[in-house]
Amino acid sequence: MKKFILSISALALALVSPVFAENTTSGATDRQMKRDEIRADFRAKLATLRDQKKKAILERLDTRMKELNANRTATMLRHLTKIEETLNKIETRTNTVAAPGKDVAVVRAAITKARDAIAAARTAVNAQAAKTYTIEITTEANLGSAASTVRTQLAKDLQAAHQMVVTARKAVRDVLVALGKVVGEKLTNTVEK
Repeated sequence: MKKFILSISALALALVSPVFAENTTSGATDRQMKRDEIRADFRAKLATLRDQKKKAILERLDTRMKELNANRTATMLRHLTKIEETLNKIETRTNTVAAPGKDVAVVRAAITKARDAIAAARTAVNAQAAKTYTIEITTEANLGSAASTVRTQLAKDLQAAHQMVVTARKAVRDVLVALGKVVGEKLTNTVEK
């Protein structure tokens, strides 16, 4: 009992990182139905637990993981919007530089690559936001390891989505560097702030 409470307590403290996901099927209604089914199954299994402390801990962990996934993906989407706005400003500057006749083909190619990276990151983050993380309850003895598995999966999934956002940001930075070489002056890097 003490081991379980200690492992759940450690897990609760470690929830600064995220958990286990299940991919949903296509279609918004199918996804929602599947989520509801998973939630109902989790609630039913949770009701079979005798220990009220364990029930409370698992309910908190379940809620926290759902909130964490929603908050982190919302933050990533906000960052992607800012990155895209920065790219639009750089593209406007590129058009201004191209008017006197400078060759900006390299910059335009980098812009295309950056737009693709932003679109890929947005897709990954939206897919992450749609995932459902539920602790698999089989027996009271293995609740700690089940919760840990879910938390680890959430962390890996959020890290993968975050890496896509970082890649998009670096692609926009590369556009800025390419434009700076064409212009022949050092441009301020608004993306790295």
